[in-house]
Amino acid sequence: MRQKQTAQFYTIRDISEILNTDYRLIAKRITSGEIPHYKIGKKTIRVRVDEFEKWLKDTYVTRNTMG
Repeated sequence: MRQKQTAQFYTIRDISEILNTDYRLIAKRITSGEIPHYKIGKKTIRVRVDEFEKWLKDTYVTRNTMG
């Protein structure tokens, strides 16, 4: 018998809690396409855990860009 593989997903709220930032900021990043996501129905948005982790790693800054 084949095993089912289930993908892990985050909600916008999950991501905002992980990053300790405002829900609206994450929603804006998602709707702009910056954070890859899946739209399920009219309002339900989910982000795969592995895609979120890749996006987060890709946004890592190695030097000070603030001044």
